Amino acid sequence: ISTFSQFLKGRWKSWAHFSSHTWGGGVTFLMAMAAWQFVQDEKGAGNEIAYGVARWWIQMVLPLGFASIALRLVWHAGPHWKYRILSAAGILAMGVLVSRQGLDPEQWIIPGIVLLLGATLLGAPLYTALGGATLLYLWREDFPLSGMATSQYSLSTEALIPTIPLFTLAGYFMAESQASKRLVRVFQAMVGQYRAGPAMVTLLVCAFFTAFTGGSGVTILALGPLLLP
Repeated sequence: ISTFSQFLKGRWKSWAHFSSHTWGGGVTFLMAMAAWQFVQDEKGAGNEIAYGVARWWIQMVLPLGFASIALRLVWHAGPHWKYRILSAAGILAMGVLVSRQGLDPEQWIIPGIVLLLGATLLGAPLYTALGGATLLYLWREDFPLSGMATSQYSLSTEALIPTIPLFTLAGYFMAESQASKRLVRVFQAMVGQYRAGPAMVTLLVCAFFTAFTGGSGVTILALGPLLLP
C-alpha cells in the first residue's frame, strides 16, 4: 500500500520510501525478537517432534524468516549505504527502546498507532501494521511478546492448513477443464428463464463452485468473466 507516496516527488518520495522501509523493518525485527523468545522457551521445554528431533529446530524458521525480511527492508531502504546504515540504526534503536524496563506503554500506544498508520500509507508492508498493533497491545497488557509467535506457530501447524492448497488446486482443475462454463449452462437451463434468473444463476453457480474449491477467490477467478453482464 502506497496511497500517498505515489504522489510525492523528489526528496519527499525518497524520505517516504526510507521511512516506510525503516518502520516496516523495525516492526519485523520486533517480531523476530518475539519469535526468538518463543524458540528459547520451547528449547527449555525440551519437546521433540520424533526420533530425537527437537521441536525448536523447526521453530527457528520463525525468527530467521522475520530477520531475513527485516534485512531485505533495510537493504531496500535507500540506494546508498548511508541510508541502509541509518535504517539499521533506527531499527536497533526501536528494539532497544522496547526492551527497556520501566517504560510506560500507555504513553506509547497513541504515537505508535499513528506511526503505524503513517508508515502504512507511505508504503510499509501491510503486515507490519497488523503485527505492530498486536505488539503494542501485548506490550500494554504486559503480556510476553512471544505470545504472538506462539499464535503464528499454532496457525502454521493447524491440521486444516494442507486443505487450502488442495482446494485451490481443485478449483484450478475445474476452471481449466471448462467445468465452470458447463455449470453456468446447467443452472441457466434450470432457473435462467424465471424472474431474476441471472441473479439466481450467479448465486447457485458460485455456491456450487465454492463448495468444491473451498475459497471464494478461486470462484471469482473462474466464474467472474463468465458471469459479468
